[in-house]
Amino acid sequence: MPGGLMVWLRKNSPFLYQRLTRDLPNKISHAWDARIPYGNFDALCSELVDTCRLAGELYQAVHEK
Repeated sequence: MPGGLMVWLRKNSPFLYQRLTRDLPNKISHAWDARIPYGNFDALCSELVDTCRLAGELYQAVHEK
């Protein structure tokens, strides 16, 4: 993640900020506690990684202009 991304997201993309700081971490934590099947847990982790990638790409696209 680029430095300053989370601060920028908080101001400019509250939806992605919330996904990365609350929604997905909470889902992953609950899934871990519930001991869901590995495939389902892996999908949640992949969703977190994909969301981080999307946020980083958005941040870079805006800052390259």
